Amino acid sequence: AVADYMKCLKDNGITVILCLAMDDPTQEFDLANLSFVDGIVFRRNGGFDFCAWSSGIRVLPECWDARRLLLANDSMFVLPTLLPSFIEKVRGENADFLAVTDSFQLQYHSQSYFSMLQGTALSHQKLRDYLTSLPVLSDKKDVIRSYELTFLSKMISDFGLTTKVMFPMQDLFPRARKEEYGNLNITHTYWDYL
Repeated sequence: AVADYMKCLKDNGITVILCLAMDDPTQEFDLANLSFVDGIVFRRNGGFDFCAWSSGIRVLPECWDARRLLLANDSMFVLPTLLPSFIEKVRGENADFLAVTDSFQLQYHSQSYFSMLQGTALSHQKLRDYLTSLPVLSDKKDVIRSYELTFLSKMISDFGLTTKVMFPMQDLFPRARKEEYGNLNITHTYWDYL
């Protein structure tokens, strides 16, 4: 499923760099079904998505020269027929930081399975420093609290960037009170609606 997801991204004109976290990054790994990727960064497992992205960006600093930098993880299954229009919609956005969905679980935040940096975000030195120096946290709850729950607010408060959530909860459920969807994870419960 992950290879299919990356292949669909590649087929839609996206340069794909896989950040592969392994317990032993020196062990042999079968790359036969990944021949289409533009690069692979092998790293020791730890820190989950945010530290994998941090490692990839640190090893390949030229990614800051891209027009857009997408940060995606392997927690989503791709629907190939919907991806082209979704990618077109993503490319049409002009916010410095873009997330697909938000959540009110624990605190308001953007979900981290697919986000994009562009414009001022790519040249912002404090953001670059932040993303390339994330400490490796071994506990998933610590990663969520320290990185995912704060990512959107950092973009706004710490870096002064423009942000957009493509499908915010308040738009998905316009007649509902926040209390009705406050503990809802849209990607788990209403993925088909989304």
